[in-house]
Amino acid sequence: MLKKLSILVFITIFILIIYFFDFGFVKGEITAYPLHCDKDKYINYQCIEKWLPLNPTSYKPNVSNQQVFSWTRATSFIEKYTKCSVLNRRNWTCKYDDGSGEFGFKNGQYWNYSRDDNLYHSHEFKYVPKFFYRLEEIKWLEL
Repeated sequence: MLKKLSILVFITIFILIIYFFDFGFVKGEITAYPLHCDKDKYINYQCIEKWLPLNPTSYKPNVSNQQVFSWTRATSFIEKYTKCSVLNRRNWTCKYDDGSGEFGFKNGQYWNYSRDDNLYHSHEFKYVPKFFYRLEEIKWLEL
């Protein structure tokens, strides 16, 4: 009985680790986990309601070709960015083909800059590690 309980605890811990932590580094990928707060609910640099988890976007940077591939889990479409400067998986920058802005990762933290302020408001979005993203997802579960 104790052995079965130990196995069950081990399996539960293993599943939680897989659910809460990002192992994209194994495949040379890095993922941006976005959270959104409605502009009218964002007061004094805080979201007064729950942050809404949006679809994560995964990126696969290529140092030798100085390009980055991206995709979301919601679609099967893969985007290729060629106007990039890639140092490594955790540090790279790409420019949009139309020149409207740039994005990338710096020390593993996603960032995005758009020249169109109406398109992107940094105070309504934040990018967090997978662990915090999953915690926000749990808040939306109706029990």
